[in-house]
Amino acid sequence: MKRICIIAVLLCLIMSITSMAQSPLDQTITSSGGLTVEYPSNYIGEANEPLAVGLLNLELGIFAIIGVDEASYSFTGEEAQTSEELKDGFLSIVNLLGGGIDESIQDLVINDRPAFLISFDSSSIGIGYFLSFELTDGTPASAMILAAGGTEVPTEIVEDLKAIAASATLDASLATTDDTAEVTSEIITEVGDETEDMSEVEEIPEGAILVEDFPEGMMLTGTGLQMTTLEGFNLVPGTEYVEGSLGLVSSNFQNTVILVDMGELTDEDRAIYAQSAVPMIALMSGNESFDAETDLQEMDVDGRNITYYASPDVAESDPEIGLYYFIVELIPDSNRIATVQVMMIEPDGDVAATNQDQLMEFIQSIELTEEAIAEMNAPQLVECGAQGSSVTDEANAMTLVTCPAGCDSTSGSLWGTEVYTDDSSICVAAIHMGLIDEAGGEVVVNYAKGQDEYVSTELNGIVSSEYGSWGASFTVSAPESE
Repeated sequence: MKRICIIAVLLCLIMSITSMAQSPLDQTITSSGGLTVEYPSNYIGEANEPLAVGLLNLELGIFAIIGVDEASYSFTGEEAQTSEELKDGFLSIVNLLGGGIDESIQDLVINDRPAFLISFDSSSIGIGYFLSFELTDGTPASAMILAAGGTEVPTEIVEDLKAIAASATLDASLATTDDTAEVTSEIITEVGDETEDMSEVEEIPEGAILVEDFPEGMMLTGTGLQMTTLEGFNLVPGTEYVEGSLGLVSSNFQNTVILVDMGELTDEDRAIYAQSAVPMIALMSGNESFDAETDLQEMDVDGRNITYYASPDVAESDPEIGLYYFIVELIPDSNRIATVQVMMIEPDGDVAATNQDQLMEFIQSIELTEEAIAEMNAPQLVECGAQGSSVTDEANAMTLVTCPAGCDSTSGSLWGTEVYTDDSSICVAAIHMGLIDEAGGEVVVNYAKGQDEYVSTELNGIVSSEYGSWGASFTVSAPESE
């Protein structure tokens, strides 16, 4: 059988299942009241309350908060002495607000003490999990996860919450009267020291770029994006290198920016962002009446299209929260895009974040480096048996490749004439069309729609096979002479 799609799907499923492990707790944050919590590096930590710590997972839009004493009571409405009393208090609050409990309450053991995990779905609170537990000294504590936009909380995030809760400690000797800014500065220093120790053993992924190698006033990604720095923002504490995405946080930890290089997407995928992803972002900012025709805006930057959404609160004089979401076209008339999500909480507290002109300048500066563009335009070296689907599709309509020497009729299968099924061998097709011989050479691979029939012929010593209807095709042609 020449169709192996089912095997590929099974492999993807296996990989996704094995990746759902609890993330390592490699960051630490301490509140001004002495509450210390360990958490994974894919979260941003905030300690703006004496006895509570907030964690934000930007990629998934999930917020978690861990609190002790009165910070726990704020979740349950009354003072409690045990984790079970905290649980009962939370259930009372949910019932009072007309919410629902999705699953039966899970009995757990954290720090060798009883703990309780509650899954809830409340129109007033949201969707998430509540965890009541006790510290090693018996101090009652609680933790809560809330998912933005009405989405479900992934299983691995729940496992993160359990591990984070188990790491929580309260030490009065760490309490400080300093303001939040000074506490945050201390936290950044601690994280920086820890990261420095980790860097001695951590391997830098291939293709990643070290932050220390950024040009002055510029930021880069390992996938070839470059942009000017955004004043008043820094990379997430502990960031040593950047691959295809980067996270920024304002100096007061109130505002965040996350940029992702999406690569090349099909027109259908881009439409999904406008019709699905952006409305979810709008819902996060409280805009339940999102209308793409009126709420999405566009601007042209040197022939590149940038589509963006700005939540209504951004334009208000004294907003509590504002959200931007950008889809940035990196090359004119192409599907190579990057997405940027900006969240501003109490934006008046950070001048840089409230300056929309400055934010727009940052967005407009995002583009591909000259090296990345040259790499995209350079011929791609392929093996003799490489199939058309490996280099071209709807998003990548044309690709220049180099076939090595030694390719012949035994190098791969071939179905069709002039137009070939997309699982046919590129180099064998090029020999069949007389574009190259066994010495190899460059050839242009062009995406084509599926055909109802593929005919068999013998050309240049290659006999192709016939085939019936197939979903996608390709053609080969000689490169244009300069």
